[in-house]
Amino acid sequence: MNIFKKHFSKTNAKHLFKLGHEEYKKGKIDNAIKLYTKAIEKFNDHIPSLYSRGSLYIDIFQWDKALADLEKVYKLDSKAYNIHFLLGVCQCSTGNEKIGIENLKKQIELTPKSPDLYWNMAIFNLRNEKYDLAFKDINTALEITPKNPYLHSIKGKILEKKGLIDKAEESYLIGANLEKKSGDSTGKLKEFYKRTDNITGCIKMIEKILEAFPYEPEILNEGGDLYRIKGDLVKAKEYYERAKNAGWENANEKLLKINSQE
Repeated sequence: MNIFKKHFSKTNAKHLFKLGHEEYKKGKIDNAIKLYTKAIEKFNDHIPSLYSRGSLYIDIFQWDKALADLEKVYKLDSKAYNIHFLLGVCQCSTGNEKIGIENLKKQIELTPKSPDLYWNMAIFNLRNEKYDLAFKDINTALEITPKNPYLHSIKGKILEKKGLIDKAEESYLIGANLEKKSGDSTGKLKEFYKRTDNITGCIKMIEKILEAFPYEPEILNEGGDLYRIKGDLVKAKEYYERAKNAGWENANEKLLKINSQE
């Protein structure tokens, strides 16, 4: 490529990258990826487009594509922002956890105050049943951001795996209580109560979820099932009626069974 053609290709790539970034800010991920791809087609080594496309592939869990882009970024600029973290997450998510963990450790050396690094390390160590290491990592993340509900839920999961059920419940509860309204941590506490046969606790979390999402048919049906197990047929019927009105297919059948028991 002669110098003038290279200059115009790079200029076109910059313009396409800016357009892609605008689409990303609007939440139009597919459009952003298409524009970043066009930028890369114009200029193969356009680092901002490769980096941004790779990061978006991570967001939509297309790990192989993300890794390919980010490895190219690393070859072009080994000091790109958070590059070891991004590579580590991709490598761990594509089955190459040994190299992935090493990259995460390298990033920790460069940016020791980043909680994302530690909770990702915790998740990967949890997945590999290295519970003590996972516990150490999640505690470090919580020292940096103590009011992150998601991190308390991860800690709850680690403690549960270690067999420390009471302490696990404490962590799950902290996570759920830190949420202003029902979210992921409330759902994780509900599932914990399910696994530990705590029907009362599970119902409380269902009620919290329904405060935020009152017409969620699956949750309404689940509430009906739990009240039925508990023996409160009046409440079970109420929940199944609500599930039916919200479009749950099997609600009628369950209502008929309850009516036959009354």
